[in-house]
Amino acid sequence: LYPPENHHKLHPADILPLNLDESAYVRVAVNGDLLGVYCLETMDRPGGAAVADFTFPKSLLLGSPVPSDNAFFRLPAAERDARIRRVLSRIRSDSLGEWSRREWGQHLREAMSRGENLRPFTEFDALGGNDAPFRLTSDLDLSGDAFAGVASWRATDPDVLDASGRVTPPPGDLPRRADLVPVLADGTEGEPLRFRVMPPAPRLPILMLHVGPVVRRGRRCDLIADYLPAGGGAPIRLTGFGNTGGGIAHRGNTSYYHGYKRPFSLEFDQPHGLLGPSRGDHINLVSGYGDDTRLRNRFAFDLFRSLSSPGAPRYAPRVDWAEVFVNGSYYGVFELCERGNWELFDTDSPPELFKVKKKSNLYRERDTYAFAQSYPDPFVRDAEPSLMNLLDIATDPSPESFRERAEREIDIGCFIDFALLVTFTGNEDGVVNNHFVAREADGERRYFFVPWDYDKTFLKGRRITWLSNRLDSRLTAEVPGYAERKRARWRELRQGPLSDEALDGWLDRYQARLRGYMDFEYELLGRDISYDDACRDLREVMQARRDYLDRWSGREPAQR
Repeated sequence: LYPPENHHKLHPADILPLNLDESAYVRVAVNGDLLGVYCLETMDRPGGAAVADFTFPKSLLLGSPVPSDNAFFRLPAAERDARIRRVLSRIRSDSLGEWSRREWGQHLREAMSRGENLRPFTEFDALGGNDAPFRLTSDLDLSGDAFAGVASWRATDPDVLDASGRVTPPPGDLPRRADLVPVLADGTEGEPLRFRVMPPAPRLPILMLHVGPVVRRGRRCDLIADYLPAGGGAPIRLTGFGNTGGGIAHRGNTSYYHGYKRPFSLEFDQPHGLLGPSRGDHINLVSGYGDDTRLRNRFAFDLFRSLSSPGAPRYAPRVDWAEVFVNGSYYGVFELCERGNWELFDTDSPPELFKVKKKSNLYRERDTYAFAQSYPDPFVRDAEPSLMNLLDIATDPSPESFRERAEREIDIGCFIDFALLVTFTGNEDGVVNNHFVAREADGERRYFFVPWDYDKTFLKGRRITWLSNRLDSRLTAEVPGYAERKRARWRELRQGPLSDEALDGWLDRYQARLRGYMDFEYELLGRDISYDDACRDLREVMQARRDYLDRWSGREPAQR
């Protein structure tokens, strides 16, 4: 059961629920309380039980209209209108729904106008042996019946895709855009078919996702994924099915509701190993909401891990980039990111892990609602006593007792590195939200900290100041030497992993990997920006924040 307005807003087949079968809509009440009108959908696996027999519908490229075989739009106009009226009579009167009557009418009008202007053919009709329009590796097939009205073709880049559909891989490691423009019998040109020709060894890996039903938030659907490593290595086949708890779903909050594209959560039936050796079977596809460079998360996480030393590890999610396709449609560059769970720790005894939720007065009171237990599963073992112990320390009214317990039970060195990372990146959200607190499973049983969600960092126009929560404030005021330890640690790191040469070197390498690929991403999203300009903005803010912390620590800022 899901609200009708939860449909994707990518094309008409999604906004017009299923096949507009009015019997699929029900009123839902729980214990007598009416929750509104919902869509009823079965959980049957599409395509049967055998993996080899799975077939998936052809999908869309970028913003292309619905393929011409869409069943709903082949119905007579009178029958389409009748179905819409019957469905609207059920869902527009739902006062508990997200959309008003006016909004429903607006969304449906937009969907219908797009659906009624179908092209007679799409890029998918010409694929031949290729699996996606934006991933051409072999010649196109332009002989199908769909192209009967086309007299000839005009190629925009015949060096890689000529007018006959012949494909020639471009040199280097970057795909190349190439369109075919249909020329009709009367000499007029139709809308171009948009393609991309792949080089022999692409710089970025590719993740081909094959799904049956529309992907939604909060419920997984069956998934088959093919991971094609960078450089053209052998593909890796991964599956995730509902009967084993796997599959694909949308994730996120702000990025889901307000981002240019929606992030995904993938759970496979086996460990995936896409980010290196791991026993984890789950991976997040982060859309880069708030980050036009796609560098910020990986930079922050790699930076924090680089602060590790023998006996003092610094944990953070591993991240890599990949181009993602869903049923052949190009979805752009995503960040492949580890889940914030036991998978962050390559150990047989993962620590207890708590996700910090938004709370402006974090650590000011014994409030466990500011945390969500990530590991172990709270249905298996409740770790709240461990969390309450941390809150007892943070709220201890006695300065002497607080100092003694904090030095004994909190990894202060890790907390200093975490506080420096938050302030250096300007992560105003991450100081009281969106990070993890963990407690070692054995040994000294100290609390330590793990960063999370750094895509909205190094933002221009923000006031540069030290970012602090209540725990940092108390440590500064009540633990002798803590403030100087922070300053000394910054000065030490500026001689190593945070030196100008090291920081600029990281960004240079990351930017070189994504340069060129982000142009396809910007085309997909309709963004008229330059990737190098976006990276330049990040570097300018980073330099300003480095200089601020240099002055704060007593280190003279470098002359540039």
